[in-house]
Amino acid sequence: MWIASKYGFFSIVQKDTDRYNIRTQCRQDIENLLQVCKLDTKVSAWSTLNYRYQITINADEWLKVSCELARNVDYKNFKTCIAHQTDQRHKLVAYHQISDIIIAQHDEEEER
Repeated sequence: MWIASKYGFFSIVQKDTDRYNIRTQCRQDIENLLQVCKLDTKVSAWSTLNYRYQITINADEWLKVSCELARNVDYKNFKTCIAHQTDQRHKLVAYHQISDIIIAQHDEEEER
């Protein structure tokens, strides 16, 4: 699952029955997540991976993370919020591109 939030862009995968990896490409994103969710978890870093920074958490912690991210939706427009976040602003072009691609693909499907 991908989550684009005001704290960062995350990829979440289930590794085992009770273990989840939250992965990011930017260290600041994982640091933001740890802070807002009050998690005390070691960050693993690999310079050769697509998602360089990762934490592993259990199912209860994953529930806490997802609830905390949902609770912190306090904006009327996501992309406007990102434009005002100093440490997230660099992702704005990509978020616009994703949105434009989805809209274009939907419009093509509607025309068929």
